[in-house]
Order: sequence, then C-alpha cells, then structure tokens
Amino acid sequence: MKTGKDKLRFFDNLYEQAREYRLDLAEELEHYRFQYKNGYSGKYGGAPYKIVRNITYELVESQINTDIPVPSVDPAPGGDKKRQKNAQTVKTLLSSLIKEQPFSRINDMDERYTYIYGGSVWVVEWDENKRKAGCRGDVCVFNRSPVDFIGQPGIYEITDMEYCFLEYDTTLDELERKYGISDAEKDRLLCSDDGSDTVRVRLCYYMNEEGRVSRFIWSKDRILSDIDDYYSRKRLLCPVCSGEYGRCSCSSGSSPIISSENFEIIEKDMTLSDGRVIKAGTKVPYYTPSRFPVLIRKNTSAEKTLLGQSDCSFIEAQQEEINKILSRVHEKMIMSGVYPYKPDDCRFRYDNSIGGKVLDLRTQDKPDSFGVLDTTPDISRDLVYVESIYKDAKKTLGISDAFVGDDEDNAKSGVARQIQVAQSEGRLVSKKIMKDSLYSELYRLIFEMYLAYADERRPVSDTDAFGKIIPGSFSRYDFLEYDDENGSYYYDDAYLFSADTDIPSSDLKSVLWSINLENYRSGGFGEPSDPMTLARYWCAQKRCGYPGAEANMKFFIYQEE
Repeated sequence: MKTGKDKLRFFDNLYEQAREYRLDLAEELEHYRFQYKNGYSGKYGGAPYKIVRNITYELVESQINTDIPVPSVDPAPGGDKKRQKNAQTVKTLLSSLIKEQPFSRINDMDERYTYIYGGSVWVVEWDENKRKAGCRGDVCVFNRSPVDFIGQPGIYEITDMEYCFLEYDTTLDELERKYGISDAEKDRLLCSDDGSDTVRVRLCYYMNEEGRVSRFIWSKDRILSDIDDYYSRKRLLCPVCSGEYGRCSCSSGSSPIISSENFEIIEKDMTLSDGRVIKAGTKVPYYTPSRFPVLIRKNTSAEKTLLGQSDCSFIEAQQEEINKILSRVHEKMIMSGVYPYKPDDCRFRYDNSIGGKVLDLRTQDKPDSFGVLDTTPDISRDLVYVESIYKDAKKTLGISDAFVGDDEDNAKSGVARQIQVAQSEGRLVSKKIMKDSLYSELYRLIFEMYLAYADERRPVSDTDAFGKIIPGSFSRYDFLEYDDENGSYYYDDAYLFSADTDIPSSDLKSVLWSINLENYRSGGFGEPSDPMTLARYWCAQKRCGYPGAEANMKFFIYQEE
C-alpha cells in the first residue's frame, strides 16, 4: 500500500473519480433541496412565479414522524436461556442509549433528509474519550446529509462497497485538538478567506488488502489520520526490540511501530454472568466488526440507486402547475379593479362636511347615471383546480386529508378521527418499514461496537411488567463461547435485531388509551376496585405512552405491598 504523499494523491484521485461519477445525482439533490426550501425546482432559473404555494414543504413536514423505533433483540432460533438473557441485556442497553444520545434531534433531521433527498446517511463511531458510569468509551451516532456522501461508482449497497467517502466542515480548533495541526498549517487549510475558521475535511472508509475496514482522513494536502485495519486494537511497539514503545531504552528517538492486536490475555480469573469462569492466562480474541460504520436509510426503494426515491421528484409537476395557476390568478387580480363612472360634465365642490366633498347634480341628471364598474374576475374555478392538483400531490405520496389534519373528513369522535389517521398512515407503510430496517441495522452496529471496545462491565437496569427496577449489567465477555472442535474462544454475535412492533406509533397512542380505559371499566384487567387491577391498567397505559402512567402504576403497586 502507498504511503505519505503518494497515498494522499491516490485518495485524492479516487475521490475525484467518484465525485465526477455522481455529478448528475449531486445536481438532482440540489434541485430537491431548492424545491423544498423555495416551492419550485429551480431547474428553469430565476424566480419564474409571482405567487408560490410551497406544497413540497407542506407535504414533507406533514410526514415528519417523531417516533424512534424501540429495539427488539432475540437470539437466533434454538437459543438457550443464557442467550435469551443476553438478548434482553442488549435490548436494555440499546433502550438506555436511545435516552442518552440525542436521538430526538437526530431523528428530526433524518426525517427531512429522507423525504427531501430520498435517503439519509448514518455514521457510528466509538469514542474512547467519553466516560459513562465510570467506564471508558462509548458510541457516538451521527446523521449526515446524502449531499456529503459519495459512494463507490456503480455500487448501490454500502455492504458491497470497497470504499466510500464522507465530507464535512469543522473548525480549526477541532482540527487542532484531534489531529495536532500547526499554526502554520491553519491558514492553508481554511475553506475560504471570508473570515470564517471552517475547514473542509474528507474521510474515506475502505477495505485494505486483507479485507479489513480501514480509514483515511485528509484536508487539502494535509493527511490528518491514516488507520489501517480501523477496528483492530492498536499497540505501539519499539522498532528495535519489539517491546512496548516507551518502556525500553532502545526506543528513544525512533518512531514506534503500530501493531494490530487480535487477541488479549485474561489477567485474572473472570466469572461470567452464567457462572462460567475464564481462567487467568487464557487467550481470547478481540471482536472485530466487518462492515463500514456507515448506514443509509432509504425513503422508498428504487432500482439501481444508492438512495431511495425523493418525495420532491414525485410532486415536482404538481408543485410547478400550482405555482403557474396561482401566478395567473395573481395577474388577473392585479389587472382588475373597481372603476367609478359619471356624466362627463358633472362637477365636484368641497365644503366642511364630514364627507369632504359634494357632488352637484344638474336638474336633468339622474342618480342612476352614476355608479361603479367592478372588473374583478371569477377565480373560483382556478382555485378549485389548484385544490384538485394539491389532492393529486397528496395521493401521489399516499397522504390522505385525515393524515394532514384537514377537516374535510366526516369523522366525529376523537377515536374515529385517530383511526382514520392510522388507516391513512397504512398507505405510508413502506416508508415506516424502511425506517425500521435502518434502525435494526443501526442497533446491530452499536452492539458490535460494544462487543469490540466495551472492556468494563457496564451497569444497565430493566423494569418488570409493573415498573420495578431489575438491576443488571452488560459485559462483552458474556458473549464468549468456547469451540471444542478448534479449542478456542469466539464471540457469539448471532442475535436478531428489529424494531419492536408492539410499541404503538404516536398517531395510535390516544386510540389505545381509550381502548385500555374501556377494558378497565369492563373488567378486562380484573375487578376494577382491586388496586392490582389499577396497577395492570396503568402498566398498559405506560406501555402506550400515557403521561404520568408510570407514577400511577407504582403508586398502586406499593399501596398493595
């Protein structure tokens, strides 16, 4: 593999080739962004319309879903009790992570990226500098615009790529902290000379000659980071004696050799959660993920595309047509007016009356010879046509009136209204499936990061059906299995990740609240006067996200005790 400046030139050329290949896509993405922001595609230049009704923004925003898929983890078929317990521990770990990481903010941006561009990009990294519950390191989850992602030309799935690129802007201070750039380099790396201190950074994930994930980061002509075998543990060795760098006298003044570590030696007897004991001195492998830490969420699938299909592309024609009609209506209204008429020889005189002027009529003049001519056009048909086009746009995206909250539907009760919304959401089920699929992959990637780097046992706590806290912990060593045939340990990562479909969406919650109340009143949870029946009722409401349900549930449980 090339080194130094040769390696920089190699990745620069590789990046330029990939960027050239996606120029058409980059242009399309810019049109989608412009259409969402301005209400017309911008393909025709300038601002061609007098009036713009931005239905693109309206319909994209109406679909924003604040729900974050809840993780569900199961052992592969045939899993024993130990693996079932491990699966529950991982689920609890992931559920806690959702609360700790800024997932609500990330989801808010991810939703817009997905509908506007047809997809969004997710990146998962392990940050050794983070500290949590006395443990070193934790995952960091980022969401990126697909505008800043460039894949391998002609390859449409991340898992099939040999390399991919990410671009992002950062500050000089951040670059100095992470990569130690000198003061002399700062001015040279700036994006522009307008006074801002931003720097454009390019990152490439690639497969090395051994098929292991590697990472190369640079800005202009400065290499910032070059890590071969990115996921492996690294150790600095003396180039002379191969001992640990810095602990021997012969390493002084020489650069260390970076060695990838594939195994570790257990320093003292280790008791696992299931009672097994790994003896001191045992050699066990490090877990190494095998895929890029990059995921793509697609809006709806499309053939031979890295991203999915953009909502903007499907309603562009309706967006343009509505703007044309409304601009024509605008011209009609501007050109129209109310014009007075009178006999050509009538005179006005002014006095001190409230009206301010008096019209003198001649004896032979009649009052009906005076009046006004209203040239205001009838635009009702234009507006009906606009609404017809708007409905076509909604139908194209599978959005009903109930979904966007219009009052045209005849549902009377709140429950009936919510059911209509839920039914209309069913037409968008493909988008929900793609979101759930992304989160399933995301949860697996996070799990793999913990298997690879979470060295300390980490406390996690779960709750039972009645809200009581069940203390527990996650240890990557609990996933070690011994292969009798090969006489060695390996990490068992054969777990199934999905989104928990038992958790209701936000649109269905109020429906289920009402159903739970009806079941309680009818005795569906037991005798209504029994405190434990009330506890069961509030437990069901808690699972459906009812405000204050957890406090009520615990009150009746503790009252019973």
